[in-house]
Amino acid sequence: MFDDSRSAFGFESPGNAYPSDPGGTSSPFYDGTTRVSPLFTSVVAAIAKDSTPIDFVLFPGDLICGCPQPTSSQYASILQGWSQMMSPLTSKGIPVYTLRGNQEILPGVNGAAGNSDAANVWRQNMPIPTANSMTLDTNGAGTINDQTGLSYAFTHKGSLFIGLDQFATAADGTTYSADMAFLNSQLAVPANLRFVFQHAPIGDNNVSEQPSDAAAMEAALNDKAIADFSAHDHSYQRYAKAGYSFSQYVVGTAAAPQASPNTTNTNGQVLEAAIGGNAADSGPDGPNLGYLVVTVNDDNTITTQFKELTEFLNPNSSVYSFDQVTVPEPSSTVLMLLGGTVVARWWRWRRQHVA
Repeated sequence: MFDDSRSAFGFESPGNAYPSDPGGTSSPFYDGTTRVSPLFTSVVAAIAKDSTPIDFVLFPGDLICGCPQPTSSQYASILQGWSQMMSPLTSKGIPVYTLRGNQEILPGVNGAAGNSDAANVWRQNMPIPTANSMTLDTNGAGTINDQTGLSYAFTHKGSLFIGLDQFATAADGTTYSADMAFLNSQLAVPANLRFVFQHAPIGDNNVSEQPSDAAAMEAALNDKAIADFSAHDHSYQRYAKAGYSFSQYVVGTAAAPQASPNTTNTNGQVLEAAIGGNAADSGPDGPNLGYLVVTVNDDNTITTQFKELTEFLNPNSSVYSFDQVTVPEPSSTVLMLLGGTVVARWWRWRRQHVA
């Protein structure tokens, strides 16, 4: 998985813009035409060259910069341009599953979210891959809260992946909430392992931007999902909350300016984080651009590994591995398997996802 490829002015932290360019418009993160960070192609190229077999990619939002707000036709062209940047992966037959982030809501110019012009442009230009068995969320169809083409779930070789749009009821792109009815219905579907992904973290360090349904989502995922993937925060973090069985990952590292995470997160224990500034160089003081690789193992555990670019300004950059860990399956999955439910055990081939 990776996320947050949007173009941005200057750097993430205030005061870190180039001294000769306070507006940040000549920073390596900025492209006012494509609305995508020029560094994004380096990360995509690194994934395409990865020696491990990749089944599919998850990218939950903030593909582009939504400010200043584009017209509908401009928005469509920008999304098409982003998809073309993913061609090193899609040309290999690797499906890319996307969701909207707050940058794709576009309030004002394109109206409210949900069944608005902005959401329709997304549906038309970001079709959901059909490589796997798919269930679409159709709640709210025909209303401003229409989830069709926005939230969905798919099964891949025995594992279930649930993608949740958080903006169908948000008119301004700052209020995050998912369709809990769809989430709960999918968590009840028999599967070896269940994964959930959405744009905003449910254990966000920034409490003011924590989804309004964060507590409900945590309770729903407990003992049913093995991992939750998100972004929004421009950093890599892996954390857990006492009493909860699933691991949470923030992977906002696709190409936007990076911030140093708050490792004293009061909403959960930060187990590991990529600590780095926003200087225009590589190494420990530079942006931690990269992607998370998830491997499903024979014993129903998963192994996750963050791969960081060594030279983010170099389109041929190598990567180094950071924070490789093995996560056990949730207890309800163990009980389900002991109870005799049989599903395909595809992980014996140790195929991998960029989740």
